[in-house]
Amino acid sequence: MRFVRLPPGDVPPSPDWPAEYRAGHRVGVLSIGTRNLFFRKGLRVYAIPYDRLSRYFRRVLAVPARIGCCAGGELRIEHIVLCAVDASGVETELAQIQLPGERAAKAVMNELRDLAPDAIPRKAGPS
Repeated sequence: MRFVRLPPGDVPPSPDWPAEYRAGHRVGVLSIGTRNLFFRKGLRVYAIPYDRLSRYFRRVLAVPARIGCCAGGELRIEHIVLCAVDASGVETELAQIQLPGERAAKAVMNELRDLAPDAIPRKAGPS
């Protein structure tokens, strides 16, 4: 496994990341560590320090699906979106990570609320 830091910068991967990744609480492809949020994508593990997060929120995508022979409907695919502000002051989305369901998304939001207290826990704009 190769560890990569997000947002990209001149800080090299820490030698402590593999141990923190293995010891973290797992939710789907996420591993919630003590100082970093990790997620797997292929053979890489991305690490995002909690102090770099500026905003995080849930994004639910409705995917049309045919269930059974004639019943149609939508599957709700839950994602968590992580944002950070770069050096020029522009906020960008670092990652959109698919989660196993609504309950997992709510649990991740609650854990991020405790671990990243400076980040805004929802989309900006009217609620």
